[in-house]
Amino acid sequence: MGLPDWLTVPALKLRLDKELKADNVLLGEMLEEAFSDMQVAPPMGCGRLLVADPPLVPSEEEGEPATDTADPVTRQIVVTGPRVQIPDAREITAVTTTGDADDPTTAITEYGPVMRDGVIIQLNLPEDDDRWRRFAWEPRSRRFPGEKMTVAVTGRFGFNGCGDLPGQVPPRVRGAIYTLAARMFYERQAQFADTAQVGEGAAVSIYSRALPAATRVVLEDFALPFGYGGLS
Repeated sequence: MGLPDWLTVPALKLRLDKELKADNVLLGEMLEEAFSDMQVAPPMGCGRLLVADPPLVPSEEEGEPATDTADPVTRQIVVTGPRVQIPDAREITAVTTTGDADDPTTAITEYGPVMRDGVIIQLNLPEDDDRWRRFAWEPRSRRFPGEKMTVAVTGRFGFNGCGDLPGQVPPRVRGAIYTLAARMFYERQAQFADTAQVGEGAAVSIYSRALPAATRVVLEDFALPFGYGGLS
């Protein structure tokens, strides 16, 4: 996956308060693992997209930060109603819908963006649109049908964490990632092992791993609540 420029091994070393010159490669791997773990679904992660898509463009000037100037990308999202969950969009340039052969691609110009933490997490498409009637969407009863529609969203997604650009990762989230990486290091030093109970002839049935309390608070605060962002 690689690390964004706002996560560095030297910064992790400062938090560990150790030189650890021989462990540079290992610390980098731990930091990458912690960064990846932070993005998994709750309760073990925040379920947010913390890396820019498209990636930031490196500056041609040495020492200058990367820029958010790459061409927008398109993500296909399958929905059953007009609330569309978006993977942390910094900018949206176009929204189109595609149903079946009888419902051609249609551009949407009114999509009611919902924002949180400086990025767009949800689009509220018009509920009175005839297309939803074709898919048996009933605004009053808020009944979800079995039919599905594809919404193509073009834009820039994920947090970029770069300078004053939109979509910076909050400092508390960076701190939580460093905390997870530091814990991995000290668990290795202490030869720590997680506990698991395995049923006879079965896979792991119980896996116990507690997050640090401060990290848990960050995850619960930063993750999107259940039922929000188009989840219900």
